[in-house]
Amino acid sequence: MIALSFVFALNSCEKEEGTAISEESGNFEATITDLNLSKTQIAVLKDNLVIPENSTVQQLEGTFLGRNINGLLIDDNFVASELFDQWLNADSNTEASKGSIMKNRVSFPANGKRTLKIGIVSQGFQSLNAVQLESAIESISRYNSLNMAKIQYTYRLGSASQLMQDQSLNQVIFNDTNNNFVGNPDGRAQFPVNGNPGFLLGLNNRTRNYTKKQNTVLIQHEMGHTLGLVHSDYLTRRSCDFNGTDVNPNLVEGIPNTINSGNHLNSIMRACGFFRYINFRGEDIVGLRNAYNGNF
Repeated sequence: MIALSFVFALNSCEKEEGTAISEESGNFEATITDLNLSKTQIAVLKDNLVIPENSTVQQLEGTFLGRNINGLLIDDNFVASELFDQWLNADSNTEASKGSIMKNRVSFPANGKRTLKIGIVSQGFQSLNAVQLESAIESISRYNSLNMAKIQYTYRLGSASQLMQDQSLNQVIFNDTNNNFVGNPDGRAQFPVNGNPGFLLGLNNRTRNYTKKQNTVLIQHEMGHTLGLVHSDYLTRRSCDFNGTDVNPNLVEGIPNTINSGNHLNSIMRACGFFRYINFRGEDIVGLRNAYNGNF
């Protein structure tokens, strides 16, 4: 069922004229520009589990919490600009290129656990409201309750300015007040890069009106992406009424002892409709434990 994905990036894109938008939101300063992708770039994105609906996507360039954030906004994916040039220049049929993809899973020590520290914006601009905050803390607790052999979480609260000073953070959860990172989806998260979990996990501003149950499951879903999990129905996206295989299955590694069909729906990692669940499903639990048990 659950499979691990490994993120990539984008640099060489053609800009559409007259489409630059500047956004300045507290500690998030960004320029969003429409980009026209070539057929080759679209094919590479599709091979790597990111499926643009058309050739025009948005590129975000900016800073958040003192860190440079550059990449593409495609549906609920944020595709970082760090690695895609390497991917474009790699031979996708070689073992070397496949190995470089696998390095993007979250790394962990040979002995003991790696503690991932999450900053939750709880004050000021882009802060979570009371319900979102409870949901974020509950989501972290649920991941820790899995007792993964190699990964555990801790968190701290603070304003965006306070969190910006904390260089030990591995991830930040924030309410995207102007939706200039999240866009239209309910949430958006980065995938792992260079052995580290995706740094940004943003919630659409409308989720301030969602229930605790909805926000908790949403954050659990997005945290899964930051650990490298793809949608459980990535081959068909049938939970979204999408038809047909749209990715190269050779670029996804199935987790041992789970359903690896790429067409599985009984999971909070399904592409759409995961609000029907109240917590991890059985396959989610087995998949996360086996993905980070130190033997895979």
